[in-house]
Amino acid sequence: MIRYREIYTKMAEAVIEARKENIDVLVGGGDSNSNALDKFFADGTMDMLPIFDFLSIHYQGMESPVLYPAWNNRKDYKGRVKIWDTESWVGNTDDRIGLVVAANRSAGYDRSMGIFGGYMYSGDPHRSAPDMIVHSENRTETVPKLHNTWSTAAAMGATQCLIGERDFNELLFKNGLPWILLFDGYDNNKEDGTIVIAGDLGEAFGAENILFRNVRSLTEAKKREALREQLKILPAQSDERKKIEKELNTYYPIMDGKMIVKANPSFLLYDFYGNKIAPQNNVYEIPLNYQGYFMRVNGAKRSFDKLVAAIRNAKIEGYQPVEIIAKDFTAPITDKPEIDLQLTNILNRRIKGLLKASVGDLQLSFTRNISFKPHETKTIKVKVLDGKPNAENKYPLEVRFDAGSDGFAVHWEDVHVNYIAKKTIAVDGNLNDWQGIIPQTIEGSTKASISLTEAAWHPYQNFDKNAEGFAQTYLAYDDNYFYFAAKIADKTPHKGTLRFETRDEDQYFYPDTAYMQTIYAMQSTLVSQLVSDSDGGALQLPSKDGRIMSYFENTRTTQSIGMDIDLPTDKYTRTSLYFPGVDQHGISVTVYDSKSGKELFATKIDNLWNGTYLTLDMSGNVRIRCSAYGWGGTQRS
Repeated sequence: MIRYREIYTKMAEAVIEARKENIDVLVGGGDSNSNALDKFFADGTMDMLPIFDFLSIHYQGMESPVLYPAWNNRKDYKGRVKIWDTESWVGNTDDRIGLVVAANRSAGYDRSMGIFGGYMYSGDPHRSAPDMIVHSENRTETVPKLHNTWSTAAAMGATQCLIGERDFNELLFKNGLPWILLFDGYDNNKEDGTIVIAGDLGEAFGAENILFRNVRSLTEAKKREALREQLKILPAQSDERKKIEKELNTYYPIMDGKMIVKANPSFLLYDFYGNKIAPQNNVYEIPLNYQGYFMRVNGAKRSFDKLVAAIRNAKIEGYQPVEIIAKDFTAPITDKPEIDLQLTNILNRRIKGLLKASVGDLQLSFTRNISFKPHETKTIKVKVLDGKPNAENKYPLEVRFDAGSDGFAVHWEDVHVNYIAKKTIAVDGNLNDWQGIIPQTIEGSTKASISLTEAAWHPYQNFDKNAEGFAQTYLAYDDNYFYFAAKIADKTPHKGTLRFETRDEDQYFYPDTAYMQTIYAMQSTLVSQLVSDSDGGALQLPSKDGRIMSYFENTRTTQSIGMDIDLPTDKYTRTSLYFPGVDQHGISVTVYDSKSGKELFATKIDNLWNGTYLTLDMSGNVRIRCSAYGWGGTQRS
C-alpha cells in the first residue's frame, strides 16, 4: 500500500497546514481496522500514527478495535485514535435505531451512525416540495420548501434525546442476557442516566457476530426439537429433509421473551419512539426481542441506583436458560479423549437441572446433575469410554439440559477430532504419505459422486471427474516443519485477480491514460453464470427445460452498455429488455434515433427486485443506452 500511504500523507500535510491557521481538522480513514492495518501499518512500524486521528469503520457491529495499546496511548493531536462509524446502515427501521446506536457505543465507538439519513427525511431536492411564491394583496412572499420526514426520524430523535452524547458506563449482565446497557448522565448527574434494554442483537448485527448466539427462545427450541425428530426418519436426499434442514439453519430473532421489573414512582419506561409506557399491576413488562427500550428516572435522589437494582433482580422469561458451547476432541477416539461442554447460565438467578448428551455411537461418561449460580459458566468433561473412529471424522453431538420450571436448552452439531499427527511428509505432490492421517472434511454441497468416507480414507486416489462440493485437508508436523495438504473437488475454479508480483505499480496508480466514467461511454462484455432451475431471477429457457443467466455488463472504464437495433419502419415491434437482479441498483435507459441522435425516450428503474423487464414498442433504427447510477456503477442486461 505504498501509493496509498503516499497519497494519504500528502492529504495529512495539508491538514497540518490548516491547523496552523487554527482550523480544527482531523485526518483519518481506513473503512475497517484490518484495512487500516494493511494501509497504514503494514511495514510493522507506527510511523503513520501521528497523522492517524481517527479510524473510520463500516459494518463491524460490536467488533470494534478499541483495545490496540498503541492507538489508545497515542499522544499526538487529540490523543488516542478515535473510532468513527461512517457507514453502518443496519438500524434503518424505527425499532432498531436505539439499540444499534447503544450497542455500537458500548463497543467503544466515538461516533455511531447506524442509519442512512435518506431513510429519515427527503434531503433530495427533487423529492421535496419546491419553494412556493405566494402573492397577496400587498406583497409577494416566498414559502421555503419542506422536507418530507418519516417515522424513523422520530425514533432517531428519541435516541438523540435519551442517549445523545452520554458516556457508556457498563454492560449490566456481563455474562448473561438480556443486553442491558448503562449510560451515565450529563455533567456527572447520576439521575440523568439512561438504560437501554434489548433481548436480541443478532437481528441487527448478524446472529454469528454476537455473544450467546446459541441461546434462542424456548418457543423456537421446542419447534427445533420436533423438526429434529422428523429428520431421524427421513431419507438422506429427500425434498422434505432438505426443507427441514433449511428451516433449522434459518435464524429467527427472539420475539416472545420478557423482563418483569417492579415499578417505582420514579421509574420511566420508553419505547423506541420515546413514548412513555405505563406500568400494569405495579410492574413493567418489557418485551425482550430485537427492539430497543429505554428506562430512566424522574430525577429523584438515588432513584437511578434503585432502577439498576430493580433491573438486576428482574424476572427474565422466554430464553433457553443455558448456553451450550461444544469443543472438539483433541486426540484420536482410540485414545478415549474428552470433549469439553461449556455451559453458561444466562439468567440472573440460580438454576439446576439434568444434562443429557450423546456423540454418535460412542459410550460416554459425564456429570449429569448440575447447578449454577447466576451467570455462572462451567465446563463439563464428557469422556469417551468406548467406541470406534468415524471414517468421515464427523460425530453427531446432541445435548439437552432440562432446568425444570426455568426451561430447557438444546444443542446439535457435528464435532470432530482436531488432531495433528507427528509425521514427516515428503513434499512432492504425492499424497501417499498421508494415509491414515485423520482428515478434516469441508462440505460445500451434496453433489459429490464419491462418499465422504472414500474421500477421507483414500486421499491418494483421484476424485471422480464429477466430484465437487467438498475438500479434504490434512495436517502433520515433525521437529522441523508443519505440513498441510488439501484435495479440493471444484469444477468452477476462480480465474483469480491482479497479481502483486507482476503488477506495474506506476501504471496501476498513475497510468499514462486515465479514463473518466461517463454515461456516454459504452462498452460491454458478455457474462454467463450457471444457475439452478429454482432461481426465479434467471430466464426460463423456451423449452421450459432449465434456466439461463447470460447478460451484458459494462467494463471497468465505462458506466454504460449500448446496443443498436434495426427494426421495420412501417410498424412497431415490441421489444423487451431484461435486467437481472445481480448486484446492481438503479438503471437509466435512454433510446435515441440512430441517424439523428435525437432522444426519443428516457426512464429510470430504481428497484430491480429479483429481475425486471422493460418492454417498449419501437420502429426504425434505434440506439439503446443502459447506464448504472447509484451504488456500484455496474449495469447488467
